[in-house]
Amino acid sequence: MRPANGAVTRWAAPWQAPLLIAFLLCWAVNVALAASGVELATTGLAEAMLLLLALATTLAALARRIPLQNVVVTAFLIAVISSALLSLAAVWGVPGAYSDALGERIFGVLPWTLPLIWIVVLINARAMARLILRPWRQSNSYGWWVMGLAGLLCTVFDLALEPLDFGFRMLAWFLTGLAILVFCTPWLINKRPVKIPTDYQPLVVWASIHVWLAIGNARRGLWLAVWIGLLLNAVVIVLAICGALWKQTANDRPAHSEYL
Repeated sequence: MRPANGAVTRWAAPWQAPLLIAFLLCWAVNVALAASGVELATTGLAEAMLLLLALATTLAALARRIPLQNVVVTAFLIAVISSALLSLAAVWGVPGAYSDALGERIFGVLPWTLPLIWIVVLINARAMARLILRPWRQSNSYGWWVMGLAGLLCTVFDLALEPLDFGFRMLAWFLTGLAILVFCTPWLINKRPVKIPTDYQPLVVWASIHVWLAIGNARRGLWLAVWIGLLLNAVVIVLAICGALWKQTANDRPAHSEYL
């Protein structure tokens, strides 16, 4: 039986702030390591911890809006579908293979970090898209615009993640993101929506990860990717803040698609 939204919020709320703080502390350590260029034996562990904490804080924030079983199913679908599509692309020899820097490969095909990266990226990209499009949530096509914009934001992330070979793979990330959202969106809708204060955590996670990736790319001399990524994300962040600060007027009817 699906729990009421209030119960979901009470369950997730105490964990959201501690997990976000732990993520930011780990992020600060990784930024310091990336900026210094020092390769320690624990550098890989610090990066893995950053990914796991980003995953935990992302899912905790999502659990404030939808029931726990929906969160679990959503994460499972994102991991499975992204792994299947990217593995097939790798087996078929589609251009845009990922470097070994992303971790050991599952069955020698897919880096183990990619399914987790996809969960973090897609959920936060969708949340960012919802913030940006908040003034237009009354539109009947709002849900489709959210999915399309979230797919585009996935390509922005891929540019920062692997900038050396992102041409065809950007299209692959866009299409993969759309395909996943088609399956996941029904699980991301709260059937008993209540008014919840605007959550800025996706904005914080999104900006933090991109700053860290930009520093790493700068250390590798990939300045074009750094400046393009920073410019695109500056626009995205400004639009997200403007959307978050938008106030619903008294004449606006409640939007059935507000929680899409």
